[in-house]
Amino acid sequence: MKSPALLQRGIWLILLVSLLLFALQTSAAPKRADDDGVQKSPALVWGYMHFPPRIYTDKQGKVAGELAVVMKTVLEQGGYTYRVVASPNRRMFHMLNSGSIDLMLIRADANIDKEAFLLSKASFGELVLQVYWLDGQATAVSQISQLSDQSVIVLSGYRYGGLLEDRQQVTGVNTLVVENHQRGFAALKLKRAPYLLDYQKPATIAIDALKLTNVRSYTVSRVTVNLMVRRQLPGAEALLRDLESRYQQHFPDIYTRYNSPPEP
Repeated sequence: MKSPALLQRGIWLILLVSLLLFALQTSAAPKRADDDGVQKSPALVWGYMHFPPRIYTDKQGKVAGELAVVMKTVLEQGGYTYRVVASPNRRMFHMLNSGSIDLMLIRADANIDKEAFLLSKASFGELVLQVYWLDGQATAVSQISQLSDQSVIVLSGYRYGGLLEDRQQVTGVNTLVVENHQRGFAALKLKRAPYLLDYQKPATIAIDALKLTNVRSYTVSRVTVNLMVRRQLPGAEALLRDLESRYQQHFPDIYTRYNSPPEP
């Protein structure tokens, strides 16, 4: 017959083994899902690239802009915890492809590993790329190939969807790099180069700020902005569906603007 001390030691051993097994099972279990099947812990990593006025870092170091408002609202209304990571374009694409980012608003034609991410059906915005010039200072542009062998003002950090690397569209472009949209139009006014590549919305703000009245433009491309979610994130499909639904619910005007079929 075992002594009381041995029995007590055996009980403690059984309890210890049970606790260890429970801990192992808990650590190996997938992230907790709420009743709707959407994974809501731990914190999601939301990445963004500086693209004012759509999305940018404000003077307090916080993410701001119209797209930021949409994202913060749908995440917070859904009860998600998240942390925000901002990075320059090239580094952000590296982080995306290495799996360091869980979700991000991105142009639909971005050069990323499409097998590694889910892309929303809903569009959150549109990027309209245009060539700008001043009336009387440059030949009007009616096709992108006209920029071949020309001097063109471009913004630092912008790749324009790889346009200038596409040798089938344009070749021999001599680029003048500027820091922001307003400096781009200031350089255009000073005749530093005859053409400027810029996106419509920030360009319009810069034109108004400089009170330019003789600006002409040609639309190069239109591409939607969509929400991307890392495919390997537990509950990724449910998460994407939930965020799209909340976007439609809380921002019906914006949703309709970018997701209605084109008029005939």
